[in-house]
Amino acid sequence: MEINEAIKLLEEAKSCGISALDFDYQQIKYGIPEEVKNSQMKVNSVYAFMDFTQDGAFEEAKKFVDFVKNLGAIAMPVPEKPSAEEVAELKNAKTKDEIFAQLQKLPAAVKTAEALNALSRYGKSIGVPVCVENFDSHRSLTERMYELEWLFMKAPDLGFNLDTGNSITCGEDIMDLYNDFAERIVNVHCKDRTAENKTTAVGTGKMPIAEIKNRLLSAAAKDARKKASVLCEAMDVKICFCFFLFHECKVCKTCK
Repeated sequence: MEINEAIKLLEEAKSCGISALDFDYQQIKYGIPEEVKNSQMKVNSVYAFMDFTQDGAFEEAKKFVDFVKNLGAIAMPVPEKPSAEEVAELKNAKTKDEIFAQLQKLPAAVKTAEALNALSRYGKSIGVPVCVENFDSHRSLTERMYELEWLFMKAPDLGFNLDTGNSITCGEDIMDLYNDFAERIVNVHCKDRTAENKTTAVGTGKMPIAEIKNRLLSAAAKDARKKASVLCEAMDVKICFCFFLFHECKVCKTCK
């Protein structure tokens, strides 16, 4: 993206009442871009792809969480995907028992669960929410609801980033994920998709964006400790955040 385009995009986001951004760790590990600093935007969350099967991976992950703490943000490690061959039996499993059994047999899944359990406990000890999302890849260990449920059983302190558009890729209903993991939600990627699984401007696809938004606001109104931030991935607004904080709601144009 050209600098002028980035500045224009940030100005548009601010005009919508958006005050924070989501970043790839690799984009900011050596410093926040000057354009973002000058815009006075905050960092809401940072994601990083991590292979927890490698030696030294956990120590690197702790450094990542420490970095995020200094930003006052949410940490979202994204487990690297095993090979298609490694997850073939897992992805052929359909029932909860079958999926749990396959995950328990898969070394990459067991190591990832152990690492995320320790990492989320570490994050909790220093005040950093650590979460994973329902990732839209058929090789992902967190693609489907039962895969996430297994992981959350192994990592009780691990939070959830609900991506409203990703579950369509595996044929699941996003509201099922919301209902099952509502208490774990610390962040929401507000993405809309068409019936053909194409990303579209929020509010123009088939995802129940309004229902999720209303439920988040209702939960926040009932419990002042609840906070969820929402990233809208839209065709006309590439990066924008809606914050749902307590009873207040700052909503970008595409959500209205």
